Amino acid sequence: MAFFHSECLAQQFSYQRYTVDDGLPTNAVYGGMQDSKGYIWFYTEKGVSRFDGYGFKNYTIKDGLPANDIFYITEDRAGRLWLHSFAKKLVVLDTNKDSFVTIAEQKFLNNFSFEILSNGTTIWGINYGYGNTISFPDGSIKSEREHPQIDSLKKELAKQGFSNSTIYFYKPFKAVLIDPEKGELLFFDTKIGQVFGKMKVGTYPQQISKIASKSFNAYQPYQDGIYIHSNGDSLIHYLDVGRQTAQHINLLDYFKSIPNVVRFHLQGQQVQVQTSLGLLVLRNISEVEDVFYPNLPPTIQFDRIFKDREGNMWVTSKNKGVFFLTAQERGATNISLPVADDYAITAMASANGRIFCGSRSGNIFEARSGKNKATLVYKSQSPQFNDAGLIKAISAGKGHLWFIRQSDDIYRLSLADHSAVPLSKLLSKGYTPDYRSIDSNLDNPLANTAHLTKVGKDLIWAEDKQWLAIARGNYSYLCKFRAGAPADVQFMSFKRAYSIAMDSTQKIWLGHNDGLASFENDSYHFHDGIAALNNKNIWDIEIGPDNTLWAGTDGFGLVAVRNDTAVTIKGTGNDIIQDIFIGKDHQVWVATNYGVKQIQARQPLSESGVVKVFNQNAGLVTREANGVIADSQYLYVGTNEGLTRIDLASPHTDSTAPQLYLDQVYVNGRPIPQGDMQTLDYNQNEVEFHFTALSYKSFGNIQYTYQLTGADRAPEHTLSRSVRYSSLSPGTYAFELTATDTRGTSTTLSNPISFTIHPPWWRTRLFYFLCIVSLLASVVSIYFIRVRRIRRQAARETAINKRFAKLELQALQSQMNPHFVFNSMSAIQHFIQSRETMLADDYLARFGQLMRLFLESSKKRYITLSEEIEILSLYINLEQARFNGKFSHQLIIDERIDLYSTLIPSVLLQPFVENAINHGLFHKPGPGSLIIAFEPFGEGVRCTIEDDGIGREKAMEIRLRSNKNYKSRAMQMIEERLEALRQFEGYGITFQITDLMGRTGESRGTRVVIEIPEID
Repeated sequence: MAFFHSECLAQQFSYQRYTVDDGLPTNAVYGGMQDSKGYIWFYTEKGVSRFDGYGFKNYTIKDGLPANDIFYITEDRAGRLWLHSFAKKLVVLDTNKDSFVTIAEQKFLNNFSFEILSNGTTIWGINYGYGNTISFPDGSIKSEREHPQIDSLKKELAKQGFSNSTIYFYKPFKAVLIDPEKGELLFFDTKIGQVFGKMKVGTYPQQISKIASKSFNAYQPYQDGIYIHSNGDSLIHYLDVGRQTAQHINLLDYFKSIPNVVRFHLQGQQVQVQTSLGLLVLRNISEVEDVFYPNLPPTIQFDRIFKDREGNMWVTSKNKGVFFLTAQERGATNISLPVADDYAITAMASANGRIFCGSRSGNIFEARSGKNKATLVYKSQSPQFNDAGLIKAISAGKGHLWFIRQSDDIYRLSLADHSAVPLSKLLSKGYTPDYRSIDSNLDNPLANTAHLTKVGKDLIWAEDKQWLAIARGNYSYLCKFRAGAPADVQFMSFKRAYSIAMDSTQKIWLGHNDGLASFENDSYHFHDGIAALNNKNIWDIEIGPDNTLWAGTDGFGLVAVRNDTAVTIKGTGNDIIQDIFIGKDHQVWVATNYGVKQIQARQPLSESGVVKVFNQNAGLVTREANGVIADSQYLYVGTNEGLTRIDLASPHTDSTAPQLYLDQVYVNGRPIPQGDMQTLDYNQNEVEFHFTALSYKSFGNIQYTYQLTGADRAPEHTLSRSVRYSSLSPGTYAFELTATDTRGTSTTLSNPISFTIHPPWWRTRLFYFLCIVSLLASVVSIYFIRVRRIRRQAARETAINKRFAKLELQALQSQMNPHFVFNSMSAIQHFIQSRETMLADDYLARFGQLMRLFLESSKKRYITLSEEIEILSLYINLEQARFNGKFSHQLIIDERIDLYSTLIPSVLLQPFVENAINHGLFHKPGPGSLIIAFEPFGEGVRCTIEDDGIGREKAMEIRLRSNKNYKSRAMQMIEERLEALRQFEGYGITFQITDLMGRTGESRGTRVVIEIPEID
């Protein structure tokens, strides 16, 4: 598939061309037609081809054609295609079944003038050249009946006095007889063998002999009459049998000369007159609805032209394949440029209705309204390479243009004599540099005139102010011309700028490669608060009449800015904006890498959006647009392939919706008729839908929106023409489909495909009932099993609770051991006897408080670390008082520990402290020391209890020498308690006892480390 640009001086079109490389069987194509379903068919020297907008499907003699050389196709009322060839058999293509049926053999040899007629009940096949006819019921091709030879019919007519009559059938059993001798037209009924009407030729008696000479005539039955054209004649005649009148169409009213070839083509209810000069489309018998001139070069031998239901034109040729033109493209003209091989337009400007275009080669052309050829207003003086001389920007003034040649200079061009003066020459006479905005550390950019006029990117001329503002690759500046005085050249910015504009307040706006800036009152300001443009390359800036700034970015779309509020225009988000044009009626036109987009500006700006897109469908040679200008009637678009003018008021528009078909449904990979899809088995759960939407103007770029209700939660979108669903669950489904063409026109599948996938037998109601009965029985069984398990669990928990209660009681008893209580009471008695009542009262109060805390903690399984420390502190203080300060103690608590949220088993640490005091420190000859430290341990806490007593070995010796029968079981109970916590609550609390030894092996005390994990 390729685009073909016609080079005729008349209106030039950009055709899309289809050849053998795209799938056609040959480039020698006789003609084409569109069937009632909307498919395009081509008949060629090497077979028949069907086109659906995506690709070609070819048929040859191997598929059932009577011959590969098919020179015409006729469609009957049933949608079947009759194939015209020189073969010895007549073949019909049944498009519904995609199969060929042979109607007759041997009888239609050389059936060049074969014709198909239908009256709704009977189809006739007429072979004028071979002299016979056949007929069969309309809608069937199985019943065949041969009629009398036409020669026999002529003999019968001769008996009635019509010996030299020419016969034209216009319906089955109905014919028009032309008698040149009598100058009459007679209307004959072959069923009854009688003439039922006569008509004089009227005002065209000289034509009677021409239309009676049938050998070189073209004819087309239509409604209740027949069109006839004689070769070399300027008139087309319509013989209206119903009204018994004749109507005439003069081809010279529409063509400059009489066409060499005239054929009739019936497209639906439209009669298309295909000529060697163009196409005439008729309606209401003699009204001309459309005229089309293909304007192809003489080297292309086009054969036939036909117009499809969308209004698109198809031109078939005998050497170049098929040329296709959309209806919208007919309103487009490719302007002829006057310099050979210079067709890339890089910049555009307009002034007083005049359109100016700059080219890549450095030339400037003018395109005038209604003219198909541009004129040259500036010719590049020297060839430039690597785009060094391309026209980068143009700004129009009164009677002159300013333009930039990329690496050359900036010029002022007179539109009167087309003379161009470089800006460097204008400034060489002297200018006043303005350094107020220049950093003192920078080089002076305004000192060199040649430097000033290089590397220009964009410019804007203010005629009323005589200001020329220039955006450059570095050091953008403002040049203020003064009559009779040197120009002022004012520096604006040292940053790289690609675009520039001036609003109604003379504020200058600069588009940088990293955002937007402005220059006003000798001050430069970078607008970094406009997030939509920050770090964005701005290719173009335009200011609207309401001072809205429109910025075109490099890949981030069009951004509208008003009062420092920016909005990215919907429909342009990924576009590269090369050029912006502000039109009338709040229309904004942008040249993008996806064509030209027309934007309707609204308030608020967030409501603005794209309303139309102009690309190849609209007549552009390429979708990559470099420049755009619009006036009240035309849109001018500059591309790398030339200048295109689009008529915005063209009558050749099309709003025809696509024709949507569900081609085939596959179930488990096998095609299945749609009528057999209503019910499917449970294992038929892989369904694939194939569909096609016919919209030739869309070039296959059609979006499909589909949803399988019962499977899809929301509609999905695709450009593919098939959708597959796997592993569908049993249930009821409906497949809905909509096709949307490139112009946003949609068609929905009229009847959604509904089907039901039945569940397997094990998912039927009976199976469910049996399952429910079984489930109920299982539930009852499980209930009783559960009850027994709960009872066992309850008994187990009761035993556990009893065990915990016993261990906690034992722990309490160990805390309140007889020795401690007896010793405490003895201490109180000693204080009383010694008349130390204050000490006795204090000791008794703290002893009572400790007993209360023991009892309260015994009610809880876990207490906070704060509560545990309080118990330990009271206990240690009492023991210190009882031992008269024999040892000191120290509590060390890491500040990372939360004492009030950290939990530990109640009164876990007291037995360890008691052992340290009674067995370690008590027997030490001198003073002792007890250290208790708390530090984080993972998510829990680690407690270290360390004394410098006599050690465990000497304490054991002392106990063995003692005659006391008391045995401490504190350690055993602690171990049992910790084991119970590990087994039943999952808390693994560990402790480790270490004997501290000196360098000579003597005992230095004992250290106990208890590690407690986090307790919830």
